[in-house]
Amino acid sequence: MKAKAFKRRAKGAGRTEIADQFPQLAEVLELAFGEGSKIHPRLENDTRYNNPNLSLTMSQAREILLTAASEKIPNIALSTCYTYTQNFRKNTYQAKRHHFGQDVNAKISLKKLPRVGMMEERANAHYCRAHVNFELEKAASEETDTLVDAKDAKGIVCSDIDPVQNIGKSWLDKTRQDHQCFNELFHLLSIPALDIFFRNQETGNIRKKWIFVVDNGPSKAPASTVVRLLLVRLVNFLNLEKATQISFEKLNSKDNPAERPHASENLALSKHGPFKSAEIFPHKNAKPGTPKHLENMELMAEQVISCLRSAKFGQNQFYCFRGVKDNFIFDDEDDLRNFIKLSEHGKNECAKEFKVVECPLLADISQVWGVNRDFSGSYLEDYNHLSNSLVDHVRTAWLTKYCATVYTKNPEITNRYVKEPLPDFVRWIESNGELHYLCFEARNVIPYGDWDSEELFLPSNVISLLCELCTDIPDSVIDSAALLAWLTPVQLTDEIKKQHDKMEQRLDNDKSKERWKNHDLFKKTVADLQTEVKNAHIIYSAKHTKTDLIQLIAEKRTKNN
Repeated sequence: MKAKAFKRRAKGAGRTEIADQFPQLAEVLELAFGEGSKIHPRLENDTRYNNPNLSLTMSQAREILLTAASEKIPNIALSTCYTYTQNFRKNTYQAKRHHFGQDVNAKISLKKLPRVGMMEERANAHYCRAHVNFELEKAASEETDTLVDAKDAKGIVCSDIDPVQNIGKSWLDKTRQDHQCFNELFHLLSIPALDIFFRNQETGNIRKKWIFVVDNGPSKAPASTVVRLLLVRLVNFLNLEKATQISFEKLNSKDNPAERPHASENLALSKHGPFKSAEIFPHKNAKPGTPKHLENMELMAEQVISCLRSAKFGQNQFYCFRGVKDNFIFDDEDDLRNFIKLSEHGKNECAKEFKVVECPLLADISQVWGVNRDFSGSYLEDYNHLSNSLVDHVRTAWLTKYCATVYTKNPEITNRYVKEPLPDFVRWIESNGELHYLCFEARNVIPYGDWDSEELFLPSNVISLLCELCTDIPDSVIDSAALLAWLTPVQLTDEIKKQHDKMEQRLDNDKSKERWKNHDLFKKTVADLQTEVKNAHIIYSAKHTKTDLIQLIAEKRTKNN
């Protein structure tokens, strides 16, 4: 006890820490090194790891820090800047120097990202990050009337096993009802604790500009027609000015800000340990789907909710709520998907309509937010909303691969375009070749012009155009072509090689289809062919195409004959 007492420091005693003189020190370092930073793929902590392509050094970050805090800290040593990062190993003297456990460091590590897993730096990754960052900064400048919702896929917490290391997989090849969490959103609108996030404090009404940030999964991608039609319905039902769904590049889901709180969730679940069914379930050996099994699941959900509510992120307590269950306001997802499958002529002839379902949830949000309890709509009208053919000379939708923005039909609302990333050529010259997009302040003041066409500077579009114009780009122009695509010459060369490989693969597939299209097996589905291959004891993989399976079966038959 005496030894511990001697190690304690009285409040106010000793040398004043730099973090005490300038409390925003960690925030400045996070902003300096935050561009392109990535979190741990296994979400073990909320530390962001430095982007290897970022050329910023700690010496340059020190200059930024001195500029921002010139009045409070006239000087700061370079080594001190390092001690306010997460560059240390736990349980060492190094950790002590880095203020481990004091919660004053920037959540940034300059070390290499461990176990990159499925993450892959694709050509459009930088472009997508710049676009999302711009939209988030714009939302921050209009925070009174803008709602930002960063979505992420569901995770499954199983009983009797470790809830973190053996967490249930939510990316199975299944599509569940309300897979886009559309009705879950209305459930959040009905919760009083979340009213402050949805309500404009100046007008007292619902916020009119909504932004959803997603990770480009198949059920949430802005290019999905289902997602776009649901955005139209959301704008019309809640009388919004606009609703945007914007995503990151595929295989870069860890860029999503929704991923960062997962580390705190996992920490809370890990501390709790396995949820023991023997202690939770009153009905032992209940069969799935029975009332007793459902009762067990509800009790399990209450335990998980109680555990997650103990977690914190950014000094804020977690909100955790039970899902919407079957209390759907819109339950026409099957009809919506059937409409999408129709041809253009079939869509124009379709007169089918949809309407809200009378339920307790509808009554709640109608009373709080004043939505129309008799709301109804037409699939065709919503589809025309996306094609900008609903109102003459009024844009009602801005649709690209990574961003879908739907505007209200009210023609009085202006600024119906999306500011997409523009390359910062001035900074490219001044920094001797660094590739950056314009920062928010510079991009925001540029007026609307020809440079605001959809996906004009999207790298993949430039690469596709280059591959169409010439099959082999000479080395003498590779640097100029890379500048046009806003990539490094090495990146451009790799992407062109991928494009050529895809073209050769498509050509081989077309040749194979032409060869086997008259075969009797060609009429069968892939699932039927896979079953036949299994029954014939033929070795195959999931990568085999339909024609590959036909060839395997045909060769087996020939060999047997």
